[in-house]
Amino acid sequence: MQVVVLDEEKIWKAMNIIRKIVGYEGRMQGSCSDELKALYMFTGVEPPTGTLDDPAEIKEKLHFLMSIVGIKSNDA
Repeated sequence: MQVVVLDEEKIWKAMNIIRKIVGYEGRMQGSCSDELKALYMFTGVEPPTGTLDDPAEIKEKLHFLMSIVGIKSNDA
């Protein structure tokens, strides 16, 4: 499961970049999915519904938010 851990680290790194760019200083959430939902709400975008358990799904929603904020993703 090394790949999942590395993916999660990349996801947190990208979310921290979004936090800095949009000026979000809220409390850091305990999970990637909760943090992503908090960032969606802060930027005024309706957050994804349901639970985001799959790292690929979190990554997809994160890339969508990055495109809204104007951040180019280096991930293919």
